[in-house]
Amino acid sequence: MPTVTKKPLHLRETHSRGRELSRAGRLAASFLKFRRSVEVSRCIRFFDQWRLLTWAYIAAGKLDYPFRVTTRAGHTLTLEDWSEVTTLWHVYCAQEYQLRARAELVVDLGANFGAFSLLTAERLPGVRVIAVEPFPSTYSRLTDMIEQNSLADTITPVMAAINSHDTNVHMNAQADGHSYARKIVNETTEHTVEVPAMTLSTLFRTHQLDQIDFLKVDIEGGEYALLANCDPELLRQCQTIAMEYHDVARRQVIWDRLEAAGFECVRHHPGGWSGLAEFRRI
Repeated sequence: MPTVTKKPLHLRETHSRGRELSRAGRLAASFLKFRRSVEVSRCIRFFDQWRLLTWAYIAAGKLDYPFRVTTRAGHTLTLEDWSEVTTLWHVYCAQEYQLRARAELVVDLGANFGAFSLLTAERLPGVRVIAVEPFPSTYSRLTDMIEQNSLADTITPVMAAINSHDTNVHMNAQADGHSYARKIVNETTEHTVEVPAMTLSTLFRTHQLDQIDFLKVDIEGGEYALLANCDPELLRQCQTIAMEYHDVARRQVIWDRLEAAGFECVRHHPGGWSGLAEFRRI
């Protein structure tokens, strides 16, 4: 009968630790590859379930959706799919929109399910947030988030698209569409839904705004319509405009419009089909 020689205990422990280090090393390599180390530290700082969110974001692990995430501040958000994990990550962990500590009024155009509005409420005590979201089911989730977290005195939801005119518009409403990708379309079909739209000027007037300290814009290509008929003097009532732009071939239109209104670009992250830019009033 062959003799089985067991490894000494210290070698077995070393081998086990080696496997753990190997797994940790692979994870660390992923973070370094995607330059995520700082983002992971923020995830740890902001969320109780940071391990699950981190694994989900790098596609190394799966969550059971809908997934209820809790922030360290005690607030909750419900994520419907992996795309919403990425939205949450970009807002909280990558901090694509960099809030100013002195901001008192923040307007969130394209609020989606409320990640940026919630982050703003958590980071800026006493802030007033106007969260604008046009798509009916997503708007319902936004209002649920506000109610569940007792933030009605901080976040005011507005169901509207932002457009070049006060009118009604149609948005794509395919059942398999992600919440972040709903946008205005020209045709009317069984896969579209009609929603109210307003200009930035109407938003100012309706909510009696004098100045917006931070205007966040993520409206899936609607940024061009937003700027089309907007008075430069009205734009100058915004201190900072942080915008995700689409249709990169047209992006110079945005630069020309905002520079003519007295803004300068202070941060720009170009991408393949979209990019992120922050403009500050001079």
